[in-house]
Amino acid sequence: MRTNSVWKAAVAAALVLGFSTVVRAQSEPQKNDKPAPAQNQKPVPKPHKVWTDDNLSAVRTPATAYMAATDKQSPTGAPAAQEASEKQPVAGSQKPTKAPPLSHAKSVEDAENKIEWEKRDIQGQEEYLVRMQGELEQAPADRKEHIQKLIEQHQQILADTRNELKGLEEQKKDFQKNPAGQSASANQQPPSQ
Repeated sequence: MRTNSVWKAAVAAALVLGFSTVVRAQSEPQKNDKPAPAQNQKPVPKPHKVWTDDNLSAVRTPATAYMAATDKQSPTGAPAAQEASEKQPVAGSQKPTKAPPLSHAKSVEDAENKIEWEKRDIQGQEEYLVRMQGELEQAPADRKEHIQKLIEQHQQILADTRNELKGLEEQKKDFQKNPAGQSASANQQPPSQ
């Protein structure tokens, strides 16, 4: 029984001694270290990053690089897409030389599906134009010019969609004449981008 008491006292003394050295070790750096003048100052802020063309080339996507190249090639400094739209003929002034790339069918079934899609599209556009005409009649004077421009734009879109529909119907006829599925219009597909 006496040995148990001695062991308990020895363990307790070791714990107290160990705890006191840990506390003393943690408190000594705080007492000995005097705050240096540099520690009181705020850290120096990181300088602001200045981006250059060299840095931008690393984060550019191929699409943005292409757009930048086409903008640089433009002699007037205007974006190439804007120049291309200015060069396009006005609706009705000339016949389109080839069908838009979205209207190329690969088979009779594909042509039928695209024809149905175009018919639904035309119907929706016509409904929209009827609504816009009604809105134009009831619009205040300051909004009439804007609505009229929208109507003209959508009439152009509707005319283009009808041209696509005609092209699809011609392609369908070509596919029906030539059962192998090889028609002149199918061979004129534009290259994929």
